[in-house]
Amino acid sequence: MKTKKQRKQPMNALKHLFALSLISVLAFTACTTPPPNASFLSTYDKLKQTDANNWRYCNRNSLAKYDKFMISPAKIMVNRFESRQITLAERNRAATFIHDAVFLALSDRYQIVTEPGPDVAEIRIALTAATHTRGSEIGLSVEGEILSPSRDQIAAALRSDSSQVYLGNLESNSAGREIVEDWARRMRQTIDQAHAR
Repeated sequence: MKTKKQRKQPMNALKHLFALSLISVLAFTACTTPPPNASFLSTYDKLKQTDANNWRYCNRNSLAKYDKFMISPAKIMVNRFESRQITLAERNRAATFIHDAVFLALSDRYQIVTEPGPDVAEIRIALTAATHTRGSEIGLSVEGEILSPSRDQIAAALRSDSSQVYLGNLESNSAGREIVEDWARRMRQTIDQAHAR
């Protein structure tokens, strides 16, 4: 089984993700269930709200079995932002950044592989919403789940709807990057907790 080598974080690629804002409108009101337009995770029924903007499900017994993970290519679920068509190249750059953010969050402790196997859990990730909100904020919705090798059991799932203040040109701003990296840290914390670390 091939193991992916550590890569440097592609800081410049991030500007494409958030300058082009690859997704649709977020709702930032506190609610008890995820928004009804959610359509990426295998199921939303098991998610429990942990705070105003985050939902989580974790089967610790299942997740604790896995120390190896395969990160599937991140999915960008919107083709347009406002009136602008998002190009394939822009979508690919965005997907690469999300993938790499999760890779960097996990790879110092867990083995990241490029091929499935009987002891390898799959991590699926998507950007499902983004917008400029309230004039000086950017909002993103990030979703992901960890599936068993047979893909018939969800070991964990996370959804975050977050916003950050940005100033000026988004191409030189870190707000979007911080949102994605925070989500990746939450994924890491969920795995660590299952392993009682």
